Amino acid sequence: MHALGGTRSVTVRLRPRDDHVVINKSGQSEFATHTMAALQQSRPDAVMTRKSFVGPQVGAELRSDGIYAVIFVIIGIMGNLWIRFERRFAIAALVTEIHDVLVTLGIFALTQCEFDLTVLASVLAVVGYSINDKVVVLDRVRELFRSSRNATPEDVLNRSINSTLSRTIITSLFTGITMAALFFFGGPAVHGLAVTLLIGLVVGTLSSIFVASLICSGSGCPSRT
Repeated sequence: MHALGGTRSVTVRLRPRDDHVVINKSGQSEFATHTMAALQQSRPDAVMTRKSFVGPQVGAELRSDGIYAVIFVIIGIMGNLWIRFERRFAIAALVTEIHDVLVTLGIFALTQCEFDLTVLASVLAVVGYSINDKVVVLDRVRELFRSSRNATPEDVLNRSINSTLSRTIITSLFTGITMAALFFFGGPAVHGLAVTLLIGLVVGTLSSIFVASLICSGSGCPSRT
């Protein structure tokens, strides 16, 4: 039971004891009636304003739609990077983007936290935030490769990361403070959003600094023309 928009409205979430039991519409109504009867024993003035049931079919649709949405976003980003940057930069950004999404989802899988539409939306936000951070770093790498023709690839990558490091840290820090405020003061409705974005911020920032540049360096030097 969690507060919903104030102290006089609450949301009650229950799950069947047996995950394999399928509840039909009549069973849903009976289940809600028994729940309200239990609540009204302590609060006779309690009134049920809305009831909903999320079954396995809805969960399967959410999972499939979420997978399609993430894949569609990553393909769109890949196409944009392929046009804007060279192939090596696009591959580095794409690999680290998939890495960030998988790590974020992996943490949810390990902790067995609830994955709902809010978390799915925040995963897509992590994708956008992470790719924006990597585009800034890789764009700086491209500029320095063109202007520093006699420098080694390692020197160019180090200078690129150092020149964008303050921007990356400041952006991630203030976004993290905002998400922390949502987690502690926003209520249970936005906990999933805040936690997912906090995880994505940490993972995305670390991959932009340590992973993307290594992939770009390991795949060979970009052309300097």
